[in-house]
Amino acid sequence: MTPSVAVIIVTYNGETVIGKCLEVLTKSTDLLDSIIVVDNNSTDNTLQILEDFKDQIQLIKSKSNLGFGQANNKGIVKALDQGADYILLLNQDVYFDRKNLQQFLEQAHSSTLRNIGIFSPIHLDGSGEHLDYNFKTFLFKNNPSEIVDAYMLNSINTHESYETDFVNAAIWLLPKTTLKVVGGFDPIFFHYGEDRNYVNRLHYHNLSIHVIPDTYARHDRRQTDGDYKKENLARFLYLVEATNLNTKFNTLILLLRLFYRNYLTKKRGLLGVITKSIKEYVSVLSKGSEIRKSKSSYLESVDYLFIQDRTIS
Repeated sequence: MTPSVAVIIVTYNGETVIGKCLEVLTKSTDLLDSIIVVDNNSTDNTLQILEDFKDQIQLIKSKSNLGFGQANNKGIVKALDQGADYILLLNQDVYFDRKNLQQFLEQAHSSTLRNIGIFSPIHLDGSGEHLDYNFKTFLFKNNPSEIVDAYMLNSINTHESYETDFVNAAIWLLPKTTLKVVGGFDPIFFHYGEDRNYVNRLHYHNLSIHVIPDTYARHDRRQTDGDYKKENLARFLYLVEATNLNTKFNTLILLLRLFYRNYLTKKRGLLGVITKSIKEYVSVLSKGSEIRKSKSSYLESVDYLFIQDRTIS
């Protein structure tokens, strides 16, 4: 039996990329059961471009910008209601051609390994000639294992997938079983950090992430360490840590890291850096406390309440 695959794309002011994304993807509609686009109240020409694909996509229009995670949750709910076995999350600036998509889906579905929570292809940059910056950074930073050796020695085994600790959510294939255990994205994260939080929860449930070699998708974006400013980096990273069920969170280290980040990007004197760091420290802790009173209560809420209090059959 051929599994049902639903693609979910969240758009926000993506007029320069979404047309090509869908132009490439819609050449593979026979491999897919649905393409669900969730628009986060775009103010550019994104909606007009989506109109050109109205017969090939299902469009959900949000009246406000929900952020990456919550918008994906809306698409996930719709896909599950329509009977999807797999959810393929794609960024609006990802190009996944038919040849690579078909091979990727076939290898994922035929995998005999147990407890795989996320499948990913290899992420290339927009040119297709280099690894995507973030994909490469996470791959080589977090995996002193056979996958690094295989890439460096050009000895990739194309008949098996390789486990990795993390891969960014630009291209994720989620089996329905993952959603039954881990759920959707936590709405505490608006943009950035939601994929790290999700992976932490994935690992808590002893599920793994696997990269399928010899399958490629292009991520056509600026090749840097992200669009966030350095002074914002510590805040979302340590909100990720504060909700990490796998480790004990150290609030003193949070304060020190916030101070360090603010000091590196300081525009005011030392007193201003200290004041700003303390304000951010209180803000991060209070935000986390409001939504997750403790790790135990957070654990009770993580399963799939984020995609609605529902039973996934």
